[in-house]
Amino acid sequence: MMSNPDPEGLILALHSTSGMSGVALMRGQAVLDEEYMEGGRSAIRLTEPTARMLGRVRQGNAQIRSIAVATGPGSFTGIKVGLATAFGLSRSLGVGITGICSLEVLADQADPAGEIAVMLPAGRGDVYLGEYGPRRDEGRPVNAEPVLLGPPEAAGRVRGKSVIHIGCEELLEELDAGAVQAGDVRQLTKNLGWLAAFKEPSAPDQVPAPLYLRRTWAEENRRQAATGGGKQG
Repeated sequence: MMSNPDPEGLILALHSTSGMSGVALMRGQAVLDEEYMEGGRSAIRLTEPTARMLGRVRQGNAQIRSIAVATGPGSFTGIKVGLATAFGLSRSLGVGITGICSLEVLADQADPAGEIAVMLPAGRGDVYLGEYGPRRDEGRPVNAEPVLLGPPEAAGRVRGKSVIHIGCEELLEELDAGAVQAGDVRQLTKNLGWLAAFKEPSAPDQVPAPLYLRRTWAEENRRQAATGGGKQG
């Protein structure tokens, strides 16, 4: 059985790297409050539910122990908004931030006893992929660092392995993976909060590094232009 180092500590979890963003107030593995927003720009609406939850916390004379935030990979806007919101809360509340990779968050939905490959869509036909070992108190050890891959490379990495994913159905139909599980996007914020309960947060004001893995379109265009591969005009 896993032991929570601070079973009474409140954690405010912010997950905004996927198509659905969520805010959850957690005490250990108990979900005290949660709200979700759907849509491509759902992350920009994080502040309203966050403010409502903090208002309820203050009314109960409770204190937040830490802020948990998904650091990516995923939506560029979602990563930036999530980290910016976490930073603002860290400064105003005087608490630390626990940043956790989006792939590890999804991996928490898989069988805790087994190794797992995790896939998320990266756009342009690519995927984000990471590999993790069996669950421990503080999370899953990283067997292979998260990477951005095209279908041929992903096929070689997941052949015969157990896979959990969100939004990669069509690609996985073509790959020779082992057992395949579709993740639950509505569960991600709670998974984030559960994992954060077993990790030490940063010092206040220290923001976790974002994990983008892919260049933005603007960065890619600048790179192509600098190497002579950009459009002429």
